[in-house]
Amino acid sequence: MENVNNIYYVYALIDSSTNTSFYIGKGKNNRMYDHVKHTKSGKISNNNRHLFNKINKLLKNDIDIKHIKLHENIEEREALRLESMTIKDIGLDKLCNMKSDGVYIEYSDELRKKMSDAHKGNIPWNKGKRNIYSDETLEKIRIGRSKQVSGMLGRKHTKETKQKMSDGKKGKNWEELYGEKKAKTMKNNSRIAKLGTKLSQESKDKISVRHKGRISHIKGQTWNDIYGEEKSNIIRKKLSQSRKGIIFSDEHRKNISKSLKGKSFECKFGKEKADMIRAKMSNSKMGEVKEVVTCPHCDKSGGKPVMYRFHFDNCKFKKTERM
Repeated sequence: MENVNNIYYVYALIDSSTNTSFYIGKGKNNRMYDHVKHTKSGKISNNNRHLFNKINKLLKNDIDIKHIKLHENIEEREALRLESMTIKDIGLDKLCNMKSDGVYIEYSDELRKKMSDAHKGNIPWNKGKRNIYSDETLEKIRIGRSKQVSGMLGRKHTKETKQKMSDGKKGKNWEELYGEKKAKTMKNNSRIAKLGTKLSQESKDKISVRHKGRISHIKGQTWNDIYGEEKSNIIRKKLSQSRKGIIFSDEHRKNISKSLKGKSFECKFGKEKADMIRAKMSNSKMGEVKEVVTCPHCDKSGGKPVMYRFHFDNCKFKKTERM
């Protein structure tokens, strides 16, 4: 049976122009390719600036970097021993390794504090400055960034990682996740990207199937519950302003009328909103002086709506006169 701990290997990075090794390391999975990926993205791997500069120089001169496994399918302890031996055989002065025993420099807490104190109060030279780079420099920066390779290239997140990422974002809006400024930019970019696009029937069906049986996390809640009264009023005002001046076609009006016929306010809007609408209608009519009209057939007077409903053309005395 294969030992599950035998997953490590010792590798060498080779300069193809001279066919000589310039770095020896140990790792597992795709570890030996990380140095080049990190350099392309501007990250200094393991604080080894010497290795970073070497790889950067080779990449700029379009020189290939070979990745070769010297020993594989071994335990970590054995990999460390072989790595150390290989470094000593080649010579530390001929490599970009920081130490011959395969252990990288670790700064003590005391030294870290001294370094921190030394930098305190220093103001970056470009703080608060704008347009400090020439067009030539900006173009170089743009080209350099365009060649950067994502650290996730060729790799996939595990199900556990995906679940953690999902749980971390659940129930949070863009403002909480990215900040107000970035959220505003992202929303605008998303809106522009979707302008004029129409989903195919196949896409609509897929979305429908995916959402069937799902219960919304905001079901049964009002805007006041979700956003608070102040923000809800702002949203309602924005929606109202955005819909002003919209003219529906006759067909659209008929469809709306057909869908609402025979339905009470509760069916259309829910009990809470229905009560709110009724209260608004009542308040809007409060103190209003109603127009009084007199029926020509029975001389009775009253409010216009009621009188026209039961009198005038519908007055019983009018019918008696005809008889």
